[in-house]
Amino acid sequence: MPDSLSAAIYVRISRDREGRQIGVRNQEPPCRELATRLGWTVGRVFIDNDLTAYHERRRPEYEEMLAYVRDGRVRGIVAWTADRLTRKPRENEDLIDLAEAYNVQLATVTGPIDLATPQGRLHFRQLGIIARYESEHRAERIRLKHEELARAGRNGGGGTRPFGFADDRVTVVPDEAELMREAAERVLMGEALQAILVDWNARGVRTVSGTSWKPQVLRGQLLSPRIAGLRQHQGAVVGPAAWPAIISREAHERLTVILSDPARRLNGGKLARSYLLTGFAYCGRDECGRKLVARPRDDKQRRYVCATGPRFGGCGKIHRLAEPVEALVREQLFAALDSTDFAATLRARAGEDTTERKFLDDLQAGEQALAEAQTAHFVEKILDRAGFLRVKQQLEERMEATRRELARLLGAHALTSFPTGGAEVRAAWDAAGFSWRRALLAAYIDRVILLPCVPGLNKFDPTKVKIIWRV
Repeated sequence: MPDSLSAAIYVRISRDREGRQIGVRNQEPPCRELATRLGWTVGRVFIDNDLTAYHERRRPEYEEMLAYVRDGRVRGIVAWTADRLTRKPRENEDLIDLAEAYNVQLATVTGPIDLATPQGRLHFRQLGIIARYESEHRAERIRLKHEELARAGRNGGGGTRPFGFADDRVTVVPDEAELMREAAERVLMGEALQAILVDWNARGVRTVSGTSWKPQVLRGQLLSPRIAGLRQHQGAVVGPAAWPAIISREAHERLTVILSDPARRLNGGKLARSYLLTGFAYCGRDECGRKLVARPRDDKQRRYVCATGPRFGGCGKIHRLAEPVEALVREQLFAALDSTDFAATLRARAGEDTTERKFLDDLQAGEQALAEAQTAHFVEKILDRAGFLRVKQQLEERMEATRRELARLLGAHALTSFPTGGAEVRAAWDAAGFSWRRALLAAYIDRVILLPCVPGLNKFDPTKVKIIWRV
């Protein structure tokens, strides 16, 4: 063995949650000592920290070390154990082929491995098989442990603590829990997430990581079954959790329906927040029917447009100035609220709580059936993967249809927070902000369809605006 043989040290640890690299640092000194005893010169240490060799994840430093071998810059590899290098038999074969092709020697602190002999290669292959078995066995134990925790409603651990709960993820933090209840109530009353977060950020309310809130973050928190005291596993609620609920189960279901309503999704960021009908306005051409977007003209006048392109997929043939359309919809709403028939319909809707209770029960039954299907597949092994996915799809489609029906009824809850007479609504409209106005529209209006106009007619035509009422 030549004294001048150039070597590389490879160190790896699969999990380093604190990011302190203690594991990889502990591997390096004995590897250096071994290289010195062998008379090898260490040119570089390759480190893959917090990276497993079991899953199909790239290990950049390992791949670069192999490139050094192919370039002739490395003739010896030193590692703590063989399973630091590989944990899959096919990777063992690749390393054997590389060693034979480039005359590379391998040394480990835990024992010699001579890839130049049949016995050494056999030993290395056996180590790879054992490492693969240990990885698979460990993964199976972890999976079963998580399923056991989920069925017991206990916390699975890991990740940043949820807002509203302490580091143990079970103890409720009173101040944060109260903020979550406040946000839930405001959304159920029709307020926009953005309006809530403007208020929160002004009050200095921060996320658990100390950053300012963003709408998608708050939306995720409000949609989480956790805050309703429910345990979720593999994307499905599997039963009650071991921690207290911050909001009720009914409030959680209502939030799920409301926050999944496409009418709440604004496009265009700050621009869209100056367009009253963004999310409500649709193209009226039969072959299109796409949602319209906010797109001002060159002279800055606000306009709704059926946009083309891969992000939108519209026909590009409907474009209407925003101001007259919004004014018409506003006046139509005031007139509807002055109608005695409309008022009678509203009163009838207010008495539909029994139907709503049925929908909530149906959703709970669907979640229970999904949890049972998961148990039949993952635990009892009496349902194969194809069967599980088929049942899962059917249940999710049924639950989605139930949520759509529930959305039709949830307007009754929002209506109780709004004045019902045209004159009262007009006065409130003038004094209210943008978020309140959109919430009012969402309570009464499903969508506004802009129909094609007569070619060459530049005058606004109110007959080409069709309102689809929720009531």
